[in-house]
Amino acid sequence: MTQPSDDQLRRYVLRQLPDAEAEAIEAAYFDDSALAARVDDADDDLARAYVDGTLEPADRAAFERGLDVPGRAARVAFIGGITAAAAQSRGSALPMPPAMRSPGTAWTALAAAAVLLLAVGGWWLLAPIPPATPAPQADAQPPGPAPTVPAAPATAPDVVVALALPVTATRSGGAAPTIELPGDATVVLLRLAVPVPSLSDLTADVRGVDNGRQWRGVPTPPAPDAPAATTAEVRVPAAELPAGDYILTLRRGDQPVTTAFFRVVRR
Repeated sequence: MTQPSDDQLRRYVLRQLPDAEAEAIEAAYFDDSALAARVDDADDDLARAYVDGTLEPADRAAFERGLDVPGRAARVAFIGGITAAAAQSRGSALPMPPAMRSPGTAWTALAAAAVLLLAVGGWWLLAPIPPATPAPQADAQPPGPAPTVPAAPATAPDVVVALALPVTATRSGGAAPTIELPGDATVVLLRLAVPVPSLSDLTADVRGVDNGRQWRGVPTPPAPDAPAATTAEVRVPAAELPAGDYILTLRRGDQPVTTAFFRVVRR
C-alpha cells in the first residue's frame, strides 16, 4: 500500500478515518514494521498532547473515546506519571486535562491500567529458575563396600523471558508488544489479565500469524513476583516460537475468553 501521511495516522489513532482507509492501514500493519512504528509514534504523540492538555476539544473527545483500546490507557498513564514526576522534581504544577483531574472518570481507568505498562514498551527480563532441590539420600546400607553410583548430570536452569500482554481483539490496538529472545532462552512466560474469576477449564492456544506454528497449553495462576495486573501465566517453550507475529487465545471449550497479540524477535 502507499505509505499513509502523518495526518492520516493521527486520524487513524483518533478513529476519524473512513473505514476503507482504516482497514488498509490495519491490513498492512503486521507486515510493515516501519508502518507499525509510525502508528505507535502517532499514538505516543497524541498521548503526550492529551496529558499536556494541548489537544483541541474535538480531538481530545475522540482520544478519550479510544481509551478503551487495550494498551492505550496504560500508555497515557505512564506518560502522565513520568510527566508528573518530572514536574514535581522541578517544584512545578503539572497541567492536566479535565478528564485526568476528575475522580472517577478517565484518569481512574488510566491509573488502573498503568500496571500493564510493561507490555506497551515490550520490556522483558531474564529470570533463571533455580534447579530442583536434590532428593534426600537413601538410608545407609549394611556394612560393606559402598557401591559406586555415577553422578547425575547437572541440569542447567531454564532461561525464562517474560512479557506482559495487553488484551485486545484487533490488531489496531497499538503496536504489538515485542519480546526479544536470546539464543539461550528456553521458556517464554506470557502474563496477562483474564476477565473471568477462575482459570478452571481454560486452555491456551498460541498461533503464528505468518508461520502457521501452533501450540496449546494450560494457563496457570501468576507467581508471587508477577506484576499486580497479572491474573494468568502461560509458559511456552521458546523452541515453539520462531521469529514472527502470534495470537494468544484463552478458551473455555470452543468459546474464546480473551485474545492478545505479540511479536517475537530472535537475537
